[in-house]
Amino acid sequence: MNNEDFINRARKSVKERWTVDTIIKKLIEMLDQSSKAENILFKAVYDLFFLYYPEAGAKLEEKDKFMEIMEGFSNRNSIKDNLDLSEDSMGYDLDKEDIEIIKNGVKEIMNMRSFKESIERRINEIIKEKYPNTYTVLGGVITARLISIAGSIQKLAIMPSSKIQILGTENTVFLRGKKTPKYGVIFKTKLVQSVDDNVKGKTAKIVAGYASLAIKTDVFSKEDKSKDLLRKLEEEVKRARGNGKSDR
Repeated sequence: MNNEDFINRARKSVKERWTVDTIIKKLIEMLDQSSKAENILFKAVYDLFFLYYPEAGAKLEEKDKFMEIMEGFSNRNSIKDNLDLSEDSMGYDLDKEDIEIIKNGVKEIMNMRSFKESIERRINEIIKEKYPNTYTVLGGVITARLISIAGSIQKLAIMPSSKIQILGTENTVFLRGKKTPKYGVIFKTKLVQSVDDNVKGKTAKIVAGYASLAIKTDVFSKEDKSKDLLRKLEEEVKRARGNGKSDR
């Protein structure tokens, strides 16, 4: 075998290892890194703003509220009425260049949020196209996270539902005598979030069971049974919610 044949075979081998799941994992990684960057920048911008207008900062500790009020920020006077505050402040009177940095920081956070939304849209598009059954049961981002943790949709397909239920808790340290977790990333699915705390564990088990079935359908039969799966899943969760028996 000459060098050119060897290189061509090596390239083919590498390319064949790449799948749509590779893209999904990279997008989830990008989404998570963007969230971390947004949080770091928010803290820095908030801290500088608090130095300037602590009375307002005390009312704007929650990020979404901060961003809502700060969208029209130019000085204390521009936001004082929205917060029912006086322009007279105990804060440090920043130079206009420092205030401009706060304004630009707010714009960058908004840009990061827009960027994250575009990543989420792309994840949803891919999952909906490639794995329609799982998308219907879990949603795009949750499915993508499970794929990222497991390594591939094929690995998820051979997992028991009990394992899928707790994926995402691998790095959690459990004390001796404490109960093992009832759910991992599927905790954030709409159905689990929609029920009372006392039946979240039971609901997570139900969702994991249907997720396992949906994943296997997407991998092995590739039939779109999403409507039937969703109907049965919602009916079972409704019964669990109606029974209202505690998980404990």
